[in-house]
Amino acid sequence: MDTVLNDGGVCLVRIAQDALGVETAALMGSIVVSAVWQATTRRARMPQGKRPDASLFLDEAHHFLTLPYALEDMLAAARGYRLSISMAHQNLAQLPRHLEESIAANARSKIYFTMSPADAKRLVRHVEPRLSEHDLANLGVFHAAARLVVAGEEAPAFTLRTEKLPAPVPGRAAQIRRALRRRTPTPAPTPPDPQAPQPQADPRRSAR
Repeated sequence: MDTVLNDGGVCLVRIAQDALGVETAALMGSIVVSAVWQATTRRARMPQGKRPDASLFLDEAHHFLTLPYALEDMLAAARGYRLSISMAHQNLAQLPRHLEESIAANARSKIYFTMSPADAKRLVRHVEPRLSEHDLANLGVFHAAARLVVAGEEAPAFTLRTEKLPAPVPGRAAQIRRALRRRTPTPAPTPPDPQAPQPQADPRRSAR
């Protein structure tokens, strides 16, 4: 995991609940996240300016909360280690309230797309008085609400229109894979251990 974070690699982990079961999938996901965080904290040995940017993406993040480290502490410390954490989930009710507050405190610039009325009721405090619950729950396609930190200060909330995603480019996935292979250094071969026992020649085969 240190190589992935520090040398520009990519590690994709597929944890299928239908194959492993809910509890086993949650355990495996938590183990992977813990391994990433352990490798992240080892970056303390590196000067901050030499720590390459790295990212951790957690899909269905509410399944991976049984960690030996408090996720809210990870969110607070990740910036110093130059690790960004993206957490995807369905609604705020899936997150413990203390984790929701930690996310709100650490993600200072906020961008919201359309959401349920229940989530809008809980998040409207971040965009008032410019925007209301109704505004958050009724954003149109490609529209978003934002409240950004500019020069260390929260600017007033506003709405914006995003650009439509371009059409898929045939062969783009293979192009990305080739570019990643060029960027990722090839591991050096492990030298033989001089202490390891050497295979002995079979005298019967030599005689034949």
